Amino acid sequence: MMGHMNQVRLRFVLFPVFMFPIGLMLSSHSAESYLSRAGLTCSQQRLVSFGYPHQRVALAEMAAIIVWQKQAVTDLPGYGKWPLAQGRNMKCRFNKSSKYYRCQVSATPCRIKKGKEKIS
Repeated sequence: MMGHMNQVRLRFVLFPVFMFPIGLMLSSHSAESYLSRAGLTCSQQRLVSFGYPHQRVALAEMAAIIVWQKQAVTDLPGYGKWPLAQGRNMKCRFNKSSKYYRCQVSATPCRIKKGKEKIS
């Protein structure tokens, strides 16, 4: 009985962990269609960030995106949303000796134009 309960708990924990990246990808696709109508202003600066190493590639990807967003908010307040960024790129590498993945992301931070800003 305890073995079954542990399997249920494990599934309960793993489902959100693996569904988060899928949700992130889907939200970026819907954001892109909205942005084509709303107008977008982008920074002149492209940001590159490295995430924390992890044994699962999906978690290493999420870590890299989170670090990029924090860097964007710090360097360019108002531009810290990964789904709005243009030219997004992600590279992940597997280190055979440590058995961990580490990802690098790069993108140009963007934000939705506000009120009276000109849409060019």
